[in-house]
Amino acid sequence: MFCKKQSTYTKTYPGEKKPFLQLLGIAMIALGTLLLILCIPGWAWLSLIGIGLIITGILLLR
Repeated sequence: MFCKKQSTYTKTYPGEKKPFLQLLGIAMIALGTLLLILCIPGWAWLSLIGIGLIITGILLLR
């Protein structure tokens, strides 16, 4: 009479592990990160560091 409701987490992420897919996912993350580091020019990295320093300075002065 009462139906047991299955959670979304169980439906979406089954308990079985697939090592090949996990390894493939890690490799894709590493490759994407490497491509970002190599393709973004140096001035962009320096501007991001500068923005980070400005924000850190503002937070320290509060």
